[in-house]
Amino acid sequence: MLYLLHGISDKRKAHIAKLAKEYDTTPQHVHDNDLSDEISLTDLVQVQTGLFGDVEVYVIHDLARDLDLKNLLPGFAESDNVFIFSEDTVTKPITKAFEKVSATIEDFGKEVKEKTESFNMFSLTDALGARDRKQLWLLFREAIENGSPEEI
Repeated sequence: MLYLLHGISDKRKAHIAKLAKEYDTTPQHVHDNDLSDEISLTDLVQVQTGLFGDVEVYVIHDLARDLDLKNLLPGFAESDNVFIFSEDTVTKPITKAFEKVSATIEDFGKEVKEKTESFNMFSLTDALGARDRKQLWLLFREAIENGSPEEI
C-alpha cells in the first residue's frame, strides 16, 4: 500500500497514527538525515514481507523531491508493506508519479501562518514630535509591556 499525505502537519500526524493503528504496528520513520551517499532508501526499508508475514509501516518524511520516484514507487506499490510519504507541499510531477502507481493521495490543506503585529518603536518618536503627551505615555506603556527595556 502506498500513501502520499501532504498539507497541515498536525492532520498528517493524526492520519499516520490512525493508519499505524489500523495495521497494528509501530511506524518506522525515515528522515533526510537518515540517508547519505552510502545508505539509500532501499537499504533502510524492506519491500518484501517479513518472515512471519508481519506488515511494516514506513513513514518517509519530506523526501519525495530528492528521490528517484519513477524507479522506487513501482516496487513500493507491489509490496505488502505500507509506505507513507509525508510531505509539506508537493509538485505536479510528484503527484503524477504517485497517480501512475495508483497510490492513495490525501491533501490536508495548506498551513496558514498567522501574522503577529509587532510594536513599532518609531511611533514613540512620532508622538514625541507631535507633542502629544497622552499618546506618548500610552505608547510608552505599551512598549514596556510588549518589548524589552533595552529597545526603548
